[in-house]
Amino acid sequence: MAMIHPDTFKFLEELQENNHKPWFDENHDWYKAIRGKWVDLTEIILKKLAVDDNTLAEVDVKKCLFRINRDIRFSKDKSPYKTNFSMIFTPFGKKMMLAGYYVHLERNNCFLAGGIYQPEMTTIKKIRREINAFPEEWISIMQEPLFKKNYNDLDVEPGLKTKKIPPGFEAEHLAAEYLKFKSFTASMPMPDQDFFRDDIADLIASELLLLKPMISYLNRGIMDNEDTLS
Repeated sequence: MAMIHPDTFKFLEELQENNHKPWFDENHDWYKAIRGKWVDLTEIILKKLAVDDNTLAEVDVKKCLFRINRDIRFSKDKSPYKTNFSMIFTPFGKKMMLAGYYVHLERNNCFLAGGIYQPEMTTIKKIRREINAFPEEWISIMQEPLFKKNYNDLDVEPGLKTKKIPPGFEAEHLAAEYLKFKSFTASMPMPDQDFFRDDIADLIASELLLLKPMISYLNRGIMDNEDTLS
């Protein structure tokens, strides 16, 4: 039995073509049915992850979910609704600025990911200090065979990596290239049809847990500073 609603992609495609409140209100029951199945899948995946990552043991599934409403206050695109479903798993819930696991469902753009995306500069500096202090450990995580096979390396996006080594670090440092990053995520694509597999929860959980060493390392660097959780 499929873990997501069979109309999930159809709903998102029609929403993309009719991204306005009247259409959404008219189809709200349809949305509720699809979201209900997504919430159920999120809860199952959370429980599976928590077996191997005890930092998620007390996380409420409600804090792993995103609203479908877009924040349009500072966006040129005034479409009111997102055309994807997603879930995130971080210690203490998604409002904490810590690294975590992420699942994204969108037509022809489904993927799994983990890490911390575009953190504040204070957090970037903490992560850089951790990599600077323990480069061998970081490199071993990045080169672990299954991680390398499925996620390859950190994601490189325009503007999210400096051209030069940041001030205060040595250009010859063992992990010099990683000290240039301003966002620390790794991702892998997932075929749309995989979300209809009977074992999709097991598949997602096992793939995400490959990111656990990276996520634990990042969070150690973030939380090892006394001003982190103020």
